[in-house]
Amino acid sequence: MSTTSLTIPNHDAPLPLKYDQARALLADCDEVDEVLDIADKAAALATYARQAQDTELEAMAQRIRLRAHQRMGELLRSSKVHPGGRPSKTTGTVPPVSAPPTRKAIAAAVGTSEQTLKDAVAIANIPGDEFEQVVEQPKPPSVRKLARQGKGKGKPRKPPPPPDSPGAHTLKIVKFSTYLDDVDFDALVTHVKAMEIDDRKHFRKCCKNIGDFFGDVRAAIRPPKPKEPEPQSAEYDSDNP
Repeated sequence: MSTTSLTIPNHDAPLPLKYDQARALLADCDEVDEVLDIADKAAALATYARQAQDTELEAMAQRIRLRAHQRMGELLRSSKVHPGGRPSKTTGTVPPVSAPPTRKAIAAAVGTSEQTLKDAVAIANIPGDEFEQVVEQPKPPSVRKLARQGKGKGKPRKPPPPPDSPGAHTLKIVKFSTYLDDVDFDALVTHVKAMEIDDRKHFRKCCKNIGDFFGDVRAAIRPPKPKEPEPQSAEYDSDNP
């Protein structure tokens, strides 16, 4: 394919039809820049739908965006990958491919970040059934959240650390941090303010304990500051008192 055509939103067609058309269009894409263009358009549509409070349209746009990243990841893992390039970022010519280009070269050619390509590969690593289940839920996840789910898939898994070991505690802390990314802060604060005063005090104490603990950990693992060179004292010269 040399051009990408994704007419969204198309108010003359029902949403399921537009969704199926977008999926078919993605399946035919064989260049990274084409897929990225569809992902960008879907992201813009999702933003528009969110502002318009159209949850159905927003969910459809997000599903298209996630499927675009999946297709992008598939291309990046295959021999079909080449830099391609958007007209605004390159001269419009596609260099011959003698060897698979680096991810950095592809990112520069299509005008995106290496992180976007890494996320795409991670999403493509998610098994098909698992991907379909997540993407087709009523509220699809963000690209980054789905990418985290795909990190490490397709690679030999390391055996889990023994229970109650430092490694196990470290993994739990990392998972806790990821969990916090999905917390609705305003809703949480509103809920806590409505709690009974004793329960609210207990919650504040828990927050303080968590903050103190992580503060101590951060201080303990912070790299030491380099020592400043000591000032050299002037040598005593008997001729110049």
